[in-house]
Amino acid sequence: MLNNEYLKRVYEDVERRDGHEPEFLQAVREVFESLELVVDKHPEWERASLLERFVEPERIAAREKVRKPRVFLLMLYILIAVPLTLAGFV
Repeated sequence: MLNNEYLKRVYEDVERRDGHEPEFLQAVREVFESLELVVDKHPEWERASLLERFVEPERIAAREKVRKPRVFLLMLYILIAVPLTLAGFV
């Protein structure tokens, strides 16, 4: 369950836009739950709309929308949360 208001708001937006993709929603929720402590300590992420950018569909060369795969969200977690945790910021 998400407790952070920023994470809740971004997740609700993803749910409205991508409600037909349950695997994507599950991946987003799991990553957001993992990042909750980090997001709580870094309000600048909200000011920069960082999470909205990570869950936004990409445009490929043919200008066709594609969804970010779960692998991308896992990479996000590994690149952000793990180093912050190891460095003692969380």
